[in-house]
Amino acid sequence: MLVLSWLRRPFGPRPFDVVDLALEAAAEVPGCVICSAARRATERSFDALLWELVNDPAVRGRIREALGFCPRHTWELVRVERTRTRNVLGKAILFEDIIRHVSVLLRNPQPRRALTTRPPCPACVDEREAERTYLERVLQLAQEGLSRHVTPPTTGSLCSRHLAAAAKGQLADDLAGFIDKQRWDVATPLTPAERASVRAAAGFLGGECVVLDVEAAGP
Repeated sequence: MLVLSWLRRPFGPRPFDVVDLALEAAAEVPGCVICSAARRATERSFDALLWELVNDPAVRGRIREALGFCPRHTWELVRVERTRTRNVLGKAILFEDIIRHVSVLLRNPQPRRALTTRPPCPACVDEREAERTYLERVLQLAQEGLSRHVTPPTTGSLCSRHLAAAAKGQLADDLAGFIDKQRWDVATPLTPAERASVRAAAGFLGGECVVLDVEAAGP
């Protein structure tokens, strides 16, 4: 786990949108903040699905075409219904629609083709998109934290999978730009992000940000 102690910013501005709020809440519990925030986003989506969207034609059509959810998200839906939503009717309506659609496909002259050529699990698609959004914001916070006084009471972390994803993100690109522009034959000036990238990487990997005047102190 990579510790991200700058996710809480008691002396900085409060979170300004739902992404920041989700990350701040995720940092309160042990484990990867990205995994936790994405998991909570899925729970909220299933809450909305069972209570408000179960009869929405577009939503139902998307789930039907995918033949429901993957095994993990099927049981996650069951868990959310049992522990949070407690709307077994919504779950029954959804499952009935999926199973009826599968029974129609099984009467197809080529049932194997009909059952295997389907879109990916809708919840997996949405969860990956949520992970990308949260990871992008985490990288932004890492760089923004360089110019703020951060003394966090709690910490968050990244699992190895999301750390690997972060390593391939914008921060790595900025570091590559910084490295490339150190060559004697490159006259292009450093961008602000490239100039801050080395200190940002230290804060990201070290899990701690201090008061730094990036422009004055350099990389």
